[in-house]
Amino acid sequence: MVKKKTEKLIQEKFLKLLESKSIDEIDINMICKSLKIKRQTFYYHYKNIYDVILSFYFDDSIEYKNTEYTSIIQETLAYLFKNQDFNREVINSNAKDILSEFIYSNLYKQLTEYLKKYKLNLAQKKEESVFLARSLTEYIVYLFQNEDTTKEEIVEKISIFFNEDIILNITKSYISSLKYKK
Repeated sequence: MVKKKTEKLIQEKFLKLLESKSIDEIDINMICKSLKIKRQTFYYHYKNIYDVILSFYFDDSIEYKNTEYTSIIQETLAYLFKNQDFNREVINSNAKDILSEFIYSNLYKQLTEYLKKYKLNLAQKKEESVFLARSLTEYIVYLFQNEDTTKEEIVEKISIFFNEDIILNITKSYISSLKYKK
């Protein structure tokens, strides 16, 4: 109980500091000093500042209602825009990889489910999911970094490069290349 309470206090203090400083300016000393805790206490709960950021995503997940491709994209973006100030701060800091990995892992899981409708074995679904999830993650992060870009504009841009027809063509090409190798 005390452990969770202290972790929550550290998270809250981190968010409070984020109101006046960027992520890259916040350090462990600032948190410890303002909470009047020892550095050892901080390190008992977190390895570093990035671990605090990771804890926000670890405790959270993207709520996907189904495995329809457009729904996967919409719900991923809805998550990003739900806490857009925090997510944009993360994406424009040295902690960018934390958010990218969070997006990637969620997309990977959902795209693996989405690809069940094609005649791929598990290893092939995983391989194609890695490709699609990495590509989508990079593109979503790139588009989301621009603070003027709206959710609707991102969806529109993604639909140009990664619509269901393109995914289908990638999958067909992948399947035919597998047959050709045999």
